[in-house]
Amino acid sequence: MVKKDKNKRKDIMGAYYEATLTANEGHTEVYGSKVTEGTPFRVSTYSFDNGAKLMEHSYIENSYVDGILGLIEDNPTNVIWLCDYTENEEGKNPYTWDTVNEVETTEKVAKQLQTKNHRSNGFIINHTTNEYISLKSYKKEFAKHSNEWATNPLPFLTNSETECMGGGDLRTEEPIRGLWKNHLISYTKSLGEFKGFKNVTKDVIVWEKKVEFVNADKEIIQTAKALVEDIKETKNVDLWGKEDITLTSQEFRALLQTINQL
Repeated sequence: MVKKDKNKRKDIMGAYYEATLTANEGHTEVYGSKVTEGTPFRVSTYSFDNGAKLMEHSYIENSYVDGILGLIEDNPTNVIWLCDYTENEEGKNPYTWDTVNEVETTEKVAKQLQTKNHRSNGFIINHTTNEYISLKSYKKEFAKHSNEWATNPLPFLTNSETECMGGGDLRTEEPIRGLWKNHLISYTKSLGEFKGFKNVTKDVIVWEKKVEFVNADKEIIQTAKALVEDIKETKNVDLWGKEDITLTSQEFRALLQTINQL
């Protein structure tokens, strides 16, 4: 038998991920005899509208991650976001795509599990560490540093890997990756009895592209306006300009580069 070269596979292929849940009574009600209580199962991404690569389904309001939140809503479950590259090395990791059965979700049930408006503002609870994440607060903090669609922290916190495993994966190094692997996790719409848990929302934000915002002072604004007017008159160029003076550092550099090229 030829041994797999994991590093070679990472270079030529994409890594695929599926949430692995330890089945309980709530899951048998959804999947019937397809799952067995106490036994892990993988929820197929192809039953939803998102792809299997990590950054194809790991955003707030993605259908797949919403579906997983639906399966663990008020239903504490051991969760692992399992990569197809994960191997059972010397018996240390019993959870692999070869040892955990994949389960498909019917189209009707998949739609029932996806309630975007509700599951983008609730709370992810870690019953193992007594911590919680407010998705509403998460989105607000995320928006302070990015104009991109907000990531959902659950796939990264429960990840089977601690680093990028191939194409379509998160390329930035994240110390939180895998911290909640196989922990008992649930989702709830109201914090209620978990108010005494530690709020770790600000500590688990994952950015693909983190942007620092800068504010121009009045002197710079006046100089810029004068420069823009001068350019418009001498080059006959219709340039953008308005009272909002907040620019990202990338936008500011792009503007300077544009001006220099005129």
